[in-house]
Amino acid sequence: MGRSLILFSLLCFSGLVVATSKEIRIVGGKDAADGAYPHQVSLLKRGDHSCGGSIIHSEWVVTAASCVHQQPESSLTVLAGTNRLSGGGTLHRVLASYVHPKYNPDTYDNNVAVLRVQLINFNPKTRKIELERSPVSENEFLMVTGWGFTSSPPTSNPDNLKELGLLTLNTKVCSSLLNRPIPPGQFCTLPSFGEGTCAGDTGGPLTNPYRRLAGVAQAFNYPCGVGLPDVHLEISNYYQWINDQCNCL
Repeated sequence: MGRSLILFSLLCFSGLVVATSKEIRIVGGKDAADGAYPHQVSLLKRGDHSCGGSIIHSEWVVTAASCVHQQPESSLTVLAGTNRLSGGGTLHRVLASYVHPKYNPDTYDNNVAVLRVQLINFNPKTRKIELERSPVSENEFLMVTGWGFTSSPPTSNPDNLKELGLLTLNTKVCSSLLNRPIPPGQFCTLPSFGEGTCAGDTGGPLTNPYRRLAGVAQAFNYPCGVGLPDVHLEISNYYQWINDQCNCL
């Protein structure tokens, strides 16, 4: 996943997107700069990467409910402080998981969860992220990051963290393109063909230009990168619920 920092700046000032390079895609994508996303974690199930997540406190991580629903905490660990799945960073046991009480595993409504983890010591490559309290706006630029599959059909997760810049999409247009309603508390991004989130990105962060967490990725399109909108959870709708669980915001 990825666009250059130059493109990031242009988008922030102009609100325009120019997607001409075949290199700019999640399928292969661009490696994130080392330490650029210190809030990003990998959620491991029995030692293997499963989902993404974001540090919101030294003992709390936010992710997607679909990543931990009906999973025993003993099978879960969080890898923090590294861009690479194969080395570096620190592992932290998941002590408790709290899935939104109205999470629907069939429709993915309210697809959010918070995890209490072993203490995470902060350093330049390991930090918390603030949560966005304002709603996501149309044509807003967001950066999504993750270790999701980089080919479709998927083969294996990349070792290095990937990034991709996306613009948000009008909800009515998104609903029409997907031929289904977009539930409250969710928003859409429209990647170019060959771009988008994929399995393994779910639960990861969508970060706005203010370096706040605006969304939680939900990578349910298959095959990936075929030009259809991606639908994500909107953090501002769940700020109070998240704080009610962790009392940490």
